[in-house]
Amino acid sequence: MTKWNKLLAMLDQALEFANRKSSTVKKIKQGYDAQTNEHVIWLEYRVRVANDLPVKPTPEALARKQREMAYLRQVASDIAAARSSRQQ
Repeated sequence: MTKWNKLLAMLDQALEFANRKSSTVKKIKQGYDAQTNEHVIWLEYRVRVANDLPVKPTPEALARKQREMAYLRQVASDIAAARSSRQQ
């Protein structure tokens, strides 16, 4: 087992994603922080889970969205009316 596979296994175990299908880890960037005198390594850890389906909005969320859109339409209508009355 390579060191990267060991790191991946440790991340899988530490983060415990339920229904994990696959995961990857890779080094994105490496640098040196002169202020703290430390080496810095940026890693990317990606996980794919079995239930990666889009979340269906709840009826409450849909109703809220409809109210927000109605409000925005009303504001846009008011702005258009104000502009047309100024032009006349």
